[in-house]
Amino acid sequence: MKMSWFSLVLLLLSLTINNLSEAGHGHKLRSAVVSGTVYCDICFQQDFSKAHHFISGASVAVECKDGESRPSFRQVAKTNEQGEFKVRLPFSVTKHVKKIKGCSVKLVRSSKEYNTPHTLDFEQPNYPIFPPPLEDPATPRPSPLLPNLPPLPQLPPLPPLPGLPFPPIPGRN
Repeated sequence: MKMSWFSLVLLLLSLTINNLSEAGHGHKLRSAVVSGTVYCDICFQQDFSKAHHFISGASVAVECKDGESRPSFRQVAKTNEQGEFKVRLPFSVTKHVKKIKGCSVKLVRSSKEYNTPHTLDFEQPNYPIFPPPLEDPATPRPSPLLPNLPPLPQLPPLPPLPGLPFPPIPGRN
């Protein structure tokens, strides 16, 4: 059955008025927000400046699931200059926020090539579960620009320096 343009516009208009009327009856529309900061965990352990800890321009995916572990919301966001992101859940999800059992944030793409994507799961409120790093940050990674080269050979010891005549230091006997 074809729906005419007039019926479609009328349907959209009625849904919009219904949502606005809930806010207009003295009820302030509440909203849920998932926010966080993307930072370089290796940088915190090394001697980088504080400005290098936070990653701006990174893409993160926020996904919230309901009680049956079905995704009910997913949105990708970019971090600002301080590495912060904020995703406001739509009203349809916020209205049933008690049904949401967990949200996860996944690093989709980093603006820094030395960062690997990690996932943070929030099964209980305010208790993030951090996954282990993919490798030990204290172990240096091989340089991607140079191939694996054999070790350098040992050099022979230097010969002793010839005795040079030094003038005596004045004031010393």
